[in-house]
Amino acid sequence: MKLSQLGSFYFLFGSSILKSIFWPMTVFLVLQQVIVASSSIFLVQFIELLQSEGDWKFYLILLLVSVVTPYIPGSLAIYLNQKWINESFKRLWKTSLQTKQGHIGDVFNISKKSKYSTQVKEIGNIIEDTCKFFLGYFPQILNFLFNGFVMSKILGYNFFIAFLLGLAISSIQFLFILKVGKRLSEEKQESIGHIDVHFNSGWQTLLIGNKPYKNNLLKSFESAEDSYILKSLKLSRFEVISSVSVFMFSFLPTLTVILITAFSNSATKETMISLGALLPRIFQIFVVFSNVLIGAQQVFAFKGRWKSVLNRFNEILSENPIQERIKFDMLNIVRISTNGNQMENEKIEIENFLELNSENKILPSRWHLTGRNGAGKSSWMLKFKNETGERSVYLPAFFEEFHLDNEKLNMSTGQKKIFELQRLLTNIDLYDFIFLDEWDANLDYEARKQGNALIDQLALTAIVIESRHTHTQVSN
Repeated sequence: MKLSQLGSFYFLFGSSILKSIFWPMTVFLVLQQVIVASSSIFLVQFIELLQSEGDWKFYLILLLVSVVTPYIPGSLAIYLNQKWINESFKRLWKTSLQTKQGHIGDVFNISKKSKYSTQVKEIGNIIEDTCKFFLGYFPQILNFLFNGFVMSKILGYNFFIAFLLGLAISSIQFLFILKVGKRLSEEKQESIGHIDVHFNSGWQTLLIGNKPYKNNLLKSFESAEDSYILKSLKLSRFEVISSVSVFMFSFLPTLTVILITAFSNSATKETMISLGALLPRIFQIFVVFSNVLIGAQQVFAFKGRWKSVLNRFNEILSENPIQERIKFDMLNIVRISTNGNQMENEKIEIENFLELNSENKILPSRWHLTGRNGAGKSSWMLKFKNETGERSVYLPAFFEEFHLDNEKLNMSTGQKKIFELQRLLTNIDLYDFIFLDEWDANLDYEARKQGNALIDQLALTAIVIESRHTHTQVSN
């Protein structure tokens, strides 16, 4: 599974559970902004009835309700947003576990383990940021649309035309802003990537401190750091200038209509009351629209972050495929007699062994994998283990994850390995293949002797393939 092919949609919307959370959350956000927009109507009616000494109590109640009740759907949307984040996290963790499978050659790669863990955390961070961004950005769009419609209905045709004209002016700038903002966001994200590369590639140089390598690294890192600061400030300046410009130009048609209406001799008392009551909200609408444009720029930043992190994740998984580390022509396999000492047959080439195994011609027995250091003995075992799946078990020379067993905390290295061989024997019916990679490393004579006896018993039921750390054979 390649995460770079899945995209952000997979983590945020790629299951029925996620969709069942997203759509109710969206409905609550729409309901919230509908109530907020309706408060303008109730406010105008309340003031007009108050001035005309009419029965204003009903509209006062509606106004109070429209001011208070938005918090209810808003709070529910916040709750569902957190559930959306949680379920997305669960999907991330499930996917990360699935993606690890099949990359068995990285079992001893501590550096890749650290990188993989870092990328999982980074995807988690961007999931949370994206979900929270939606919770803040989507209501702003709704606020602009609903309030703009209500204002136009209350204040009349001229205001409606002014709103549309302001929107058209802003849209022209919007196209320009999106293009430039996207480029600046990508440059900023790229500069962050350069810092990561410098930090990771120079880790040993930094710790060891050899000159002039350390000085060169620090200068290079400072250059990458300065580049990031410069590009982030450039993007920030652009966002500020563009938002102010969009606000001023988009508000200009409405401001013109407001001034003409206010100083017109035909302006009625009701019109002036409505204008006075709604003027702060009219101003707020265009401020919101400016924020909407800024948010639109951030959408491209999120897209760039998603693409960057998923590509890096996939690159980590595809590094150093196990197949390339195996030198098949340098590996052979030898059958070992039941006492673990004598070689009964000549050496068999790996390809012949695999062919005999695929034809089910190899019965439970004990085999010794031979080859010089670097020939890929461990990699071959891991590759074979991956192909045979849960029908096989692989024990490396140093298996740190098995050390988590409480009953083994106080055991010596030899005791731990003997313990694992005994546990294999207890569960021998589960396995067709047992791979023992330098099982005798750091074992004394007595431990190797005991281990040999256990392996002989394992080989009565399963095919045992081992590589040996020592060259001397131990007699039972």
